[in-house]
Amino acid sequence: MKKISSFKNDCIYIAILALQFLVCGSVYISQVYHLLNFYSEDMVLIIGMRWNYFAQAFGMLIFILLFLKVPKYVGNRISYALLIAVGTIITAISLHTYNGTVALFFTIIYNIIIGLSSGYALTALTSHVSKIKLGLAFGLAYAIGSVGTYLISVIDEGDFLKTKNVVIVYLIINIINIIILYFSQNIPCTTKAYSKSKTKYVKRNISENIHLYILILLIIILVNSINALGNNFQMAAIANGKASLPFSRAFYAISLLSAGLISLRSRKYLALTTFASLLFPVVTIILAGDPSLASGLLTITYLFLGFVAVYRSLMFMDIAAGDNNLLAFACVGLMLSRLVEAGSTWFSSINITDKLLAAIIFAVLFALLLFVFFIYVQKMYQFSSYEATVEDKLMRFAQKYNLTSREKEVLPLLTKGTPNREIAKLMFISENTVKFHIKNLLQKTGCPDRTDLISLYNKPDSGILF
Repeated sequence: MKKISSFKNDCIYIAILALQFLVCGSVYISQVYHLLNFYSEDMVLIIGMRWNYFAQAFGMLIFILLFLKVPKYVGNRISYALLIAVGTIITAISLHTYNGTVALFFTIIYNIIIGLSSGYALTALTSHVSKIKLGLAFGLAYAIGSVGTYLISVIDEGDFLKTKNVVIVYLIINIINIIILYFSQNIPCTTKAYSKSKTKYVKRNISENIHLYILILLIIILVNSINALGNNFQMAAIANGKASLPFSRAFYAISLLSAGLISLRSRKYLALTTFASLLFPVVTIILAGDPSLASGLLTITYLFLGFVAVYRSLMFMDIAAGDNNLLAFACVGLMLSRLVEAGSTWFSSINITDKLLAAIIFAVLFALLLFVFFIYVQKMYQFSSYEATVEDKLMRFAQKYNLTSREKEVLPLLTKGTPNREIAKLMFISENTVKFHIKNLLQKTGCPDRTDLISLYNKPDSGILF
């Protein structure tokens, strides 16, 4: 395939993920409206917030397991195109049936397909966009999807998502996604399947970093639980017509883009901003249940929710970025988030029926989150390789040795021990060009070989604490 510029490359994978989010979010709302024809508001709330999210998490789990087993096929863009095609058919069936059981069955099946396709789109983004730009790319894609859902909803005086004709729009969007997919590349994998040595590598990585991964898991669980505790009123407000989800989701774009821009500067700043945004759910705990405030609360909720959405996914995308052996786990953050969000529905009514109890639970969870995050920071940045965020460390190293933008892209891959051939594939350049950039890196840093360059980069004083 013809080599393309870094900017065009980023646009391709952002567009793929954006259209993925656009269709998933819009179909999700359409299916909720359609199910209201057969089931009560409370039942639709349970289906939408619990079983649909469980189905999405299950789909992502299937993607992870299949990618570990047969990455050559699962990471192929043809497989993603087939998922899009099947998803379109399932969508049409779920929205056109006049039988509640059939509509529910195909709604759940569609959400499993969403999980599979989201796993592909997130992994493709993680593997083809440079690590430093992942947060911004994810936030931008999600923002485009949210605004797009709103634009679709305003057709036909705001009722278009409730009509069966909306399927035509979903078909057009999916066709556009497949066309863009043609210009993309498969998800890179070093072997046809996970060999014994590769499996050992993954197990060793998990074993060596088990404490860090447990802390990340706890942070994601606590962040989502706090967020859900204050914001689970939203589906009920939508179901009974007190609020408009498409309109409120349009404001999602503001916090998503803000979170993405902050992640460019520092992952830690993003974490601190995310935790600050979690203070808003305590407001919804107090005010939830008042019909006159439902629309305003939902809109403001989405002004804060973007920070949570970017942070929880980026934690695992950062782990998977730049290391093909760990690419299968790029969507774990989103998968865990869906599981926690689904599980939180069992106490979703607490913030309306018992505000004092909800406030107490919120305070306990927030205190635990701060405690876990403090330990996480201590663990994450106690070693030289983590004494600075990746972006700060790389930026300061690049400034110190006057590196070009391309040399800055090669350096992180080189320090991970990535072979020249794989670097060439990831950057869409020739192997000779990779060698040229490495030669310049060695000359600028005064290192005789790449081993010394890696040692120099990993020295504690090569970057500073962020």
